[in-house]
Amino acid sequence: MDLKKIVGVLRFPQQVKLVEMFMLGFLLQFADLVLTVYLVHRFNPYLILGMLFLTAFFGFVFSKWAYTFVSKETRHAFRELGDVPYRQFDKTVGTGVCAFLMVMPGFITFTIGLICLQENLRRLLGTAVRKLFAFNLEELYNYMRLYDVEV
Repeated sequence: MDLKKIVGVLRFPQQVKLVEMFMLGFLLQFADLVLTVYLVHRFNPYLILGMLFLTAFFGFVFSKWAYTFVSKETRHAFRELGDVPYRQFDKTVGTGVCAFLMVMPGFITFTIGLICLQENLRRLLGTAVRKLFAFNLEELYNYMRLYDVEV
């Protein structure tokens, strides 16, 4: 057995984790669909449609607010520390995942995104995503230092 096959076998668990994450996302979407159909049959369909629109709108507003706060904190860490700010990067990625969950139409995904918007849960979620995709933060940090623009 050559070295490439061994390395391929060792990387396989990360691919399985990625597939599991997508399956969990589809399961959440399916649960949202079932809940929405149940609520449409139980209540006025226009009321449910309006509530779905409002959850997506408030999800956008909450995620914009959280991202603005985390973005300022990350820029400050880039300038002041002179080091790779792992915590701020993890919080930024976690905020992106929460924003994605809150903007997707559905009551379950909005609730999960709102719960995960807590600071510690965002950081844990960002750490899990970073480890799942194996980001090289040093390269990203040097790239961001090159293009640091005042906004």
